[in-house]
Amino acid sequence: MEKAVAVLLLGGSSTRYQREKAFETVDGEELFIKASRPFEKSGVVERLVYVVRKDLIGKVREAIGRRGISLPCDLVQGGDSREESAKAGITLLWPGTPALVHDACRPFLSAELVKRVYDSIEEGACTIPGINPREAVYSLKDGCYIAKKDVVLVETPEGFYPDDFLKAYKAVGPDYPDEGSLFLAAGLKVKTVEGEPGNGKVTFPGDL
Repeated sequence: MEKAVAVLLLGGSSTRYQREKAFETVDGEELFIKASRPFEKSGVVERLVYVVRKDLIGKVREAIGRRGISLPCDLVQGGDSREESAKAGITLLWPGTPALVHDACRPFLSAELVKRVYDSIEEGACTIPGINPREAVYSLKDGCYIAKKDVVLVETPEGFYPDDFLKAYKAVGPDYPDEGSLFLAAGLKVKTVEGEPGNGKVTFPGDL
């Protein structure tokens, strides 16, 4: 299988964080730069695509140049929703190129997780990393507890082939929270691999 292209999404408004979280400093680097490093180190990624709000493109480009990302990089303007932004990045890829879509606000993933998702990519499916919850899970809809072994908390990167994503997007539209849910809604397969407890999403002040 040829090497993947990683699509990093940083086009959100950061409303809940109350300031531009992509430029918060993590270990001396911008959060989205920190999130890029495992893809550089993984050995299975050949290019990075950053999906960015229009008003931040110049600032993101400057940070990439200053921090010395070793892989070729492209920048593209994001859309009004997560899946519109994912589509903007995916359309830059060749059809047979594996895609790894990652929330740039998850800066603590490992290169091993990148490789694990990459190795599980197959045609007609979306691979999602996930971990079983530590707490008990109660379903408000069904009025019962759900066994923790039967539930995973979904992380990114999520891996698939561009043609499958575009097929799913065309079938059901953009109103889904991630690529796995988009694939399921379109009747395609979702696979799981083991995620990482430390691969948390920076959403609120204090998450760093």
